[in-house]
Amino acid sequence: MIIESFKRAKRRFMSDIWRRLGALALAVYVWTWINVRVTDSQIVSGVPVHISYDQNKMQILNAQDQIRDFVVQFRGKDIDANWMLASSYEFQVNMPDSVKGTVTLEFGKDQLEVVKKPNGVTLKEMQPSKIRVTADEIVETWISIAHVPSKMKPNGDLVRFLTPQPARVKVRGPSRIVRNLQTMTLKEPDLSMPFGSTIRLQVDNPDRSSLTITPQEVSVSVEKQIMEEQDIEKLTPHLLLPPNTDLALGAVSLPNVTVRLHGSVNDMAELKSVNSPIRVFLDLSDVTDVGPWSRKVMVGGLPNGVEVVKVDPDVIHDIVLTRRETTTAKPPAAEAEPAAEEEKAAEGTAPKTAPAVVPPHDGVKAAVPEDAPKQPLPNDHPEAPDGK
Repeated sequence: MIIESFKRAKRRFMSDIWRRLGALALAVYVWTWINVRVTDSQIVSGVPVHISYDQNKMQILNAQDQIRDFVVQFRGKDIDANWMLASSYEFQVNMPDSVKGTVTLEFGKDQLEVVKKPNGVTLKEMQPSKIRVTADEIVETWISIAHVPSKMKPNGDLVRFLTPQPARVKVRGPSRIVRNLQTMTLKEPDLSMPFGSTIRLQVDNPDRSSLTITPQEVSVSVEKQIMEEQDIEKLTPHLLLPPNTDLALGAVSLPNVTVRLHGSVNDMAELKSVNSPIRVFLDLSDVTDVGPWSRKVMVGGLPNGVEVVKVDPDVIHDIVLTRRETTTAKPPAAEAEPAAEEEKAAEGTAPKTAPAVVPPHDGVKAAVPEDAPKQPLPNDHPEAPDGK
């Protein structure tokens, strides 16, 4: 009975085999189409990653959006037609509250905050696997203003700029810039414009995009002086000789020098005073032998803004150098004492002994009196006359 039933079912199935196989193929096709359409993976390029940070506490050095490739996967029934477009996605990196100095931080897929994405899409991976963000701490400090050098007006007057008020300004910005600033400079004044005893000058900002300076302008006191030319006469030249040398100027004296200077009235009065800082000198520091030599006259000790117009003579010839005489050796006691006795007899007083001169040595310690061997006095000394 069972066998007969099986045979009848087999005959029915085989009689319609092609129709049944076609239905099976159609079912497989439909299942495959639905599965691929419902679950799919796609590489999406050019997705922006925005960096969220407190601009009052830090500055992002690579401030442009980080563009990366993301592998996204769609799962769900509601298919968004734009799920493969980069514009359908937006991610964000949240920086810490503060940093110290310049630091580089890395953020992986788990640290990304999803701001926008299509429904049913999950983030599978990204290339590269980490985003590197370099941030710099925002610092604030007080920095002094550099001295403004003296300037010459078109009419020939000298203008001196005194200490600005305030003398310091507050600078705020990234630590890598602020901590490298030693002083702040001021903009060049317009000397063609008339001004009084004070002027306002703007502080020069070396990085306007990153630094904030407070105040941006300072008040500078101005001192105007009349210029003149004067001759400083009878200046004795000084010699610059090599160190530790035995060379010295010979018997021939050097001529006096007259220097014509151009500067302010106040500076000229100082240079003509008794304690004048002006010096004229001859550079012989490269000389190793006796003269004669010739050298150009050099002028030093001039204040800022004072210029040399003329030097007379500008070159000195026949600079005679000689070597210092070395100290002669001390005579033996047998020869020195008779002379001393004769001097004593002539003067009636004890002989006066001059202080010993220590000759130069080459690093060997000179003998001191207690180190020297004691020589016995000779017996054939001449005796001094009686009563003297």
